[in-house]
Amino acid sequence: MPKLRHGVGANCTVLTKFIHPSEHVRSKHANLEKGHQTLVIIVGEETVKVRRKEQKCYMFRSDDYPNRILHAVKRYVNVVIEGPVETLFDQPTGNDVAIVQAAAQGTPNMPHRTNDHNEDIQNFTALGAIVDDDNVPAPENIPPPNAPPIPLGASNNVFPADGWGFQGTCPRKSNNHVNRGPSISPNLAKVGLQ
Repeated sequence: MPKLRHGVGANCTVLTKFIHPSEHVRSKHANLEKGHQTLVIIVGEETVKVRRKEQKCYMFRSDDYPNRILHAVKRYVNVVIEGPVETLFDQPTGNDVAIVQAAAQGTPNMPHRTNDHNEDIQNFTALGAIVDDDNVPAPENIPPPNAPPIPLGASNNVFPADGWGFQGTCPRKSNNHVNRGPSISPNLAKVGLQ
């Protein structure tokens, strides 16, 4: 069975404990049993701060929480019934559309590779792929005119002048350090508590 795709109007389930803002959930369900799910209908997608991180979320409405738009992180929302095809979120765009259309017309998705690069480029452009074949460096990689040449070796600030510092043996081991985890002595712990 193919994986169902998310989109506006899709009927989905989400574990109730992952619905945000959680104050609406807590006001309706004081004690949730484990695995409690809520049926929702997706109305959009957005990047929202959840647990102190910006995360991609699906926005949805539910009959359990009328007149509220809630959200949950994408990975917790499972599709039961897909919405209309034109509202799916993961629709291919740009280059992908041309390749998908070419594959639907019976043209092979991946042309046979040859050792002739020009022929390979022509085969891929025939499929609709955009190929950068001018062999010109990107503008940000071109040094400005009359710029001093970049010195090779340790003096170009990429590598330190004295190398990476590894002499073949671990410096901690050669200085007789003991390989132990950190600990707090009992005397220091008593001082900190008083």
